[in-house]
Amino acid sequence: LIGGIVFVGIVIASIFLFKFTPTSFIPPEDQGYVITAVMLPDGATISRTSKTTEAVRSAIATDPASTFQFAVNGYDLIGGGNKSNAATMFVRLKDWAERKSSAGDIVKKLFGIGMMQPDGLAIAFNPPSIRGLGSSGSMEVYIQSRSDTNPLHLFAAVNLFMEALKKEPRLTGINTFFRPTVPQLFIEVDESKAISLGIPISSIYDTLQSTMGSLYVNDFNKSGRTYRVQL
Repeated sequence: LIGGIVFVGIVIASIFLFKFTPTSFIPPEDQGYVITAVMLPDGATISRTSKTTEAVRSAIATDPASTFQFAVNGYDLIGGGNKSNAATMFVRLKDWAERKSSAGDIVKKLFGIGMMQPDGLAIAFNPPSIRGLGSSGSMEVYIQSRSDTNPLHLFAAVNLFMEALKKEPRLTGINTFFRPTVPQLFIEVDESKAISLGIPISSIYDTLQSTMGSLYVNDFNKSGRTYRVQL
């Protein structure tokens, strides 16, 4: 009789675990903060981006679970690099014992706030459970053109690939930040004048790269891990 009761208890416990335990490969965790990416139309100025970011920040600041918000205007965490039409915001949450809302609840609320912005939108997500698994803990795909240098042709291939992905019901939030229609500026460096002034040509291009995008500096090791330094 006792053995039968124990067996039934094990079966019930197994059913409970299968039902409520996250089944993804690396389930998301409530780490006490969430990340928000603010996006405006291509070519939007940093002042417009700052205004939208502040609207999102002030809205989530009223939530009792939120304790601190930190925004970086002009930085695109998902796509990478500095962009005038993008911003990244970190929302710090109160200790788990001091709030009723989970990080997932705050993410959903931020999505609603982001969709109501008249000049852009904002999406929110949990940070990856393990460092190194992308910026949002989801799957990232890179498409490379090895023969055709026309960005419009690559953009068409990316759209076809995305349409195929959207047919998969297990995938959500499919998006790309590659848009060849973004307004661009062409900068021509007067190398002869730079040389006459004693300015190294490489330092000019490194400065432009670190200002307009990102510049790899070096790697360093700490606590058994390798970290990359980028400007």
